[in-house]
Amino acid sequence: MKQKLLQPRTLLKLALWVVGLIVLLLLPGQLNNYQLTIVDSAIIYFIASLSYTVMLGMGGMMSMATVTFMGLGAFFTAQLAKNWGLPTPLAGLLAVLATAAIAYILSIMLVRLEGYYFVFGTIGLCNMMSTVFQNFKPLSNGADGINGIPKLNLFGFTFRNLSDWCLLLVVLAVILAIGVSRVRKSALGRSLMSIRDNPVTAQTLGVNVLRTKRIAFTIGAFLSATAGMLVAFHNGVVSASLFTFNVQQSLLMMVMLGGVNSTFGALGGAFLVQLMPEVLRPIQQYLRLVQGILLILLMIFMPMGIAGLLQSAWKKISKSIQKRKGGLNVGMQQNLENPGG
Repeated sequence: MKQKLLQPRTLLKLALWVVGLIVLLLLPGQLNNYQLTIVDSAIIYFIASLSYTVMLGMGGMMSMATVTFMGLGAFFTAQLAKNWGLPTPLAGLLAVLATAAIAYILSIMLVRLEGYYFVFGTIGLCNMMSTVFQNFKPLSNGADGINGIPKLNLFGFTFRNLSDWCLLLVVLAVILAIGVSRVRKSALGRSLMSIRDNPVTAQTLGVNVLRTKRIAFTIGAFLSATAGMLVAFHNGVVSASLFTFNVQQSLLMMVMLGGVNSTFGALGGAFLVQLMPEVLRPIQQYLRLVQGILLILLMIFMPMGIAGLLQSAWKKISKSIQKRKGGLNVGMQQNLENPGG
C-alpha cells in the first residue's frame, strides 16, 4: 500500500487534486459575482457529469437523459421547498431520492436495450420530459417555471451569496468525486467494466448484467438529481429552458472533452465548456458550430479526451525514464564486473 502511494502517477494525481482544491477555495475572494456564477455553474455541471463517469466510463452506457434527472431533481426540490414548506435540506434530500427511485423504475425497461438502442431510448426519454417540463404545470408551473425558491439553510446557516455557495459546491464536488472513485475500485466498478468490455464473458463469470446496469443507471440519476437540486437552491428559480436537449449536448461535450473515465478530466471539461461562451463572445452566433467542429476533432484525435492525452503522455515519459534507469543500471553493473576495463 505504501509503495502504491509513492508511485509517481499517484503522487501527480494527488498533487493536481490538492492544487485544484486550493485554487477553488481561494477563488471566491478574488472573483466578482459574474465570474463566481460561471465557476458555480461549472462545478454543478461537473457533479452532473460524474454520472457519465459511472455509466459511460465504467459501464459503457451512453445515456442521453442526464439532463432529465437534473430537471426532476430541480423541480421536485422547488415544489417541496416552496409549495410544501419542507425544510430545505429535507426537501433536497427527498427530491434526489425520489428522482433516483423513478430512475430505477425506468431502468428496468431501459437497460434491456443495448448499444445504440439504449442511446435512442434515452434520447426519447429526454425529449419527452422536455415537453413535460415545458407544459405540465403541477410539476414545473409550465413555461413560467418556479421562482422564489427558499434559500438553502444548512445547520442554521443560510447560503445567501455566491462566495458561500462556491465553498459549499467545492466541498460537495470533492465528496462526490471521492465517492465515484471508490465505486470505480469496488466490486460494482469492476463488474461494470467487465460488462463494458464483454457482457457475455461478464455474465459467464457470474455478473448479473441487468442488475448491475440498473444500479449504475440509478447512481447516475442520483448524481444528476443532486446537480438539479443545487441548481434550484443556487438560482432560486428553475424553468424548462434549463433542461433541454441542447443542455444535454453541452453535458456530453464536457465529458468527451475532459475524458469519459476520468474524474479530474470531467472537472476540466466542465470548466472549459462553461468558459467557452466567454472566450468566443465575439463570434457568439457561431458557438454551436465551433462546438460541433471541436467534438468531431476530439473524436478523431483525442477519443479519450484531455485526460486520456495526458495519461498517454505520462506513460511515454515514464517509459523513457525507466529505459534511462535501465541503461544506467546495466552500465553500473558492467563497471562493477569489469573495474579495470
